Amino acid sequence: MNRNVYDEQRALQLVPLLRSITNEIQDRAQAIDRLEHRLDSVTRTARSASRTDALREIEGNLSENRRELRMAKRELERLGCALDEDHPLRVLIPGTNGELDHGYAWTPTDETVHAT
Repeated sequence: MNRNVYDEQRALQLVPLLRSITNEIQDRAQAIDRLEHRLDSVTRTARSASRTDALREIEGNLSENRRELRMAKRELERLGCALDEDHPLRVLIPGTNGELDHGYAWTPTDETVHAT
């Protein structure tokens, strides 16, 4: 049986893992936003020597957070799930036919999955 096929019970069993993954996605996205603002600020205001050190630190942190964000999204893909483009942090879960549009949806505020 394809492991990317979920009935309601199996989709419900994904909720703790989905909660962890979406928390990671949200945390990393917020960190990236903060770092990008900081990078912009440092680029515009800092002096040469201190700016170089600050830019290296910020760029390193940005790189790490972007990599971790990609990994979290890949984990969703590995499960056969996808983020809903129209609703941030809403996860689409494939149904018994393996299709997202005949499956389930879950958001971090939900305790259960909902048929799509």
